[in-house]
Amino acid sequence: MQLILKHVIKEEFGISVHVVNGEVPSTSNYDDSKMSRQKMVDKFQAISGFNIIVMSPIAAGFGLNVVGANHVIHYSRHWNPAKEQQATDRVYRIGQTKDVHIYYPIATLPSGGLSFDEILDGRLKQKKALSDDIMFPSEQIVVTNAYILSDMMN
Repeated sequence: MQLILKHVIKEEFGISVHVVNGEVPSTSNYDDSKMSRQKMVDKFQAISGFNIIVMSPIAAGFGLNVVGANHVIHYSRHWNPAKEQQATDRVYRIGQTKDVHIYYPIATLPSGGLSFDEILDGRLKQKKALSDDIMFPSEQIVVTNAYILSDMMN
């Protein structure tokens, strides 16, 4: 799908798009003939005005800073909401000067039933809520003497 998007964007808008995925090396140390992920991001960010880069959530979540982006489209949802959040966080870095917008295109059914995308979106929201409920700051679980005394007085 990434290559199809790249082709359609080139044909429709005349924009050459880099695709950052698992096939792109994280560094160019071992093969100078291939452009590294960071070099692709740097080229993307060097262009002023409108530009597009296609990145897989896994590749994007691997140490890249993409502060030149301000619209993130999670075209194909990842089953792990933490990985998806990591990819989103790449644009929320020091140096980001633009408002950031995140999009999740979802197919719906005309019959009113739930589509696969809607079911997956619900499951991802449930997983994130469960994680948030379990992973709370430790100071929330500390019970002080004052708290116990005030609870006993009431």
